[in-house]
Amino acid sequence: MDNERWEVHRIWREGKRKYVEITCKVCGEHVERCREDSLSAKGKVRACACTRPARGKPLKEGESFGKLTVVKKVVSKGNGAMYEVVCECGNKKVLSASQLRQGGTKSCGCLYREVYGRALAKHGMSGTVEHKAWMGMVQRVSHPFEATREWYYDKGIKVSEEWRDSFENFYRDMGPCPIGYTLDRIDPDGDYCKENCRWASIAMQSINKGMHSNNTSGYKGVSETKYGTWVAYIYIDHKRFHLGTYETKEEAHEARKKGEEKYWSHIKE
Repeated sequence: MDNERWEVHRIWREGKRKYVEITCKVCGEHVERCREDSLSAKGKVRACACTRPARGKPLKEGESFGKLTVVKKVVSKGNGAMYEVVCECGNKKVLSASQLRQGGTKSCGCLYREVYGRALAKHGMSGTVEHKAWMGMVQRVSHPFEATREWYYDKGIKVSEEWRDSFENFYRDMGPCPIGYTLDRIDPDGDYCKENCRWASIAMQSINKGMHSNNTSGYKGVSETKYGTWVAYIYIDHKRFHLGTYETKEEAHEARKKGEEKYWSHIKE
């Protein structure tokens, strides 16, 4: 152990390992419990902030993350610096810099209650299919998740205020979800609201998708070939079927509509 760096207060053994209580002479950080071999062994966890690799600049007093504002740095016991933060609602918490920088914590917990409505225990449906559908709906439009942002967040899809503020209102309007069904927007470019939502089967949802952003024809199931002609196609059981090649996109669109009548007419809610 490098005694020139550490002021050792006590040493004790737990099983086969030795532990120490120390104070760093460089930065003054006090560590109540630390493995003795971690103070000098190369590549092992360091005891204080000045001997650990830097992981970003220290947070500044007054810096904000969501509803949280940094009040001061609080030295933790062997796990580096923690920060006391105050929420807009007045509550205080102690969090690590990574929790704040990575966006995992944006409030003291009041944001969850604000977004997701009253306490879950009041309606007694936490964990049900209907409640999970409601939570997923709010999350998709509120956060830029990589997997879904193209279809919801980037398109500006919203949830009606009546639904966003209350799961009970959502359940009152939608009712129980039939087995095997999920929440679906009738107009895939419209918002989540009573008039535009239904419980739908997977088959129905698969045919009710909006157009891809790279569509150049203006019609679903119609695309242009490199030769200037237009191809009509349709998906059946997740497989793409060719409906013909045409001189104009309007002809291809008509072929697509006939294909829908032939292959999708049995899919009804």
